[in-house]
Amino acid sequence: MILLELNKILTNPIIEILKLIGGLAGIAALIWKFYDIRKRYIKLKIAINHTEKTISILTAVENPTSSPKKIDNALLIISPEEEDIVPAINSITQVKKEVPEIKSITDLKNYKPTEKLYVDNRYAILPLKYFYSGVENVHIADESITYRSSLDKSKFNSGNYSVRFYVYCGGRYPRSSQDLLTIY
Repeated sequence: MILLELNKILTNPIIEILKLIGGLAGIAALIWKFYDIRKRYIKLKIAINHTEKTISILTAVENPTSSPKKIDNALLIISPEEEDIVPAINSITQVKKEVPEIKSITDLKNYKPTEKLYVDNRYAILPLKYFYSGVENVHIADESITYRSSLDKSKFNSGNYSVRFYVYCGGRYPRSSQDLLTIY
C-alpha cells in the first residue's frame, strides 16, 4: 500500500517535469564546464632578479586545465616605464625594418625575432623561443613552465623600465604581464 502511494507521487506529471528540468540543467552545466575548460586562459608570471652585475627575468606560463594549449609566440618587451607600448614597439621594430608599423599589440603575433634586439639604449625585444619552438614545449596542459632570460645591463641608460611579457596562444588575444626594472 505504501508502495502504491509512493508510485502515484513519483509518477505525478509535475514531478516528471521537474525531473526533466533537473536533468537538462545538469547536462547544460556539464557542457558549460567542458566549454570553460577549453577556453580558460593561461596564467602568466614575471619576476626580475637584479644584482649589481646581472639582470635576469623569470617568466612563467601556467595552464591550470587539462586541456592542452599551444603557444604561438612569446616575447619580452622592455621600454621606458612611462612610454606607451605601441610607439615603443614601433621604435624597436623600425630599426630592423622587420615588421610594418603596428597599430595594436595583436599585430606582433607572428613577429618572431631570432635573437635579442637592443635599440637606442632604451628598448629591447627578447624572443622566448623556449615557450613556442616546438622542441621542448609543444603543448602545455595542467602544468607550469618557467624560463629565465638574461638582460644586458650595459645596453640601457639609467632609469625605470617596463618589462612586459606577452604570450600569444591560439586565436585568442595576447596575454600579458608586467614588472618594473630600475637601472642605476
